[in-house]
Amino acid sequence: MNLPLRFLRLLLLLLPAVCVQPLSGQAQTLYFCEGVDSLGVPVNPSGQFTIGEQGGYFDFLVRMDEGQAVNSGYVEFKIYRYDSSSNQETYDNTIRLDTHPQWTYMWKQVAFYAAGMFRVYVVDDEGQEICRAELTVQKK
Repeated sequence: MNLPLRFLRLLLLLLPAVCVQPLSGQAQTLYFCEGVDSLGVPVNPSGQFTIGEQGGYFDFLVRMDEGQAVNSGYVEFKIYRYDSSSNQETYDNTIRLDTHPQWTYMWKQVAFYAAGMFRVYVVDDEGQEICRAELTVQKK
């Protein structure tokens, strides 16, 4: 078998996996931001925030993929302290946000009182993960 024919067969074998891959990935996004505008767009999104000695707050914004709704009566933000050097998570807190199934974005103002690295999971009312993101909080 010559090289071009072998390449074509390999390509035909791999093509379905490549085409299906984007469909199985998470398209929803969790943003950490200073606010949310009237169209659900994050204002000053960042993965790092500085809080005062008494704590501080910012918004968690979940945006669903274009044309998708949350299809859930509520979501939970499950917050874990995260140690990147050991890849260990320690449970910190869960915050619930009531939603409407047709919503395509939702946000919640969240207060932080401690510095650290955090991993936040967003799950629906059936416990299925919608999205996740990491955040670093520093004190002044």
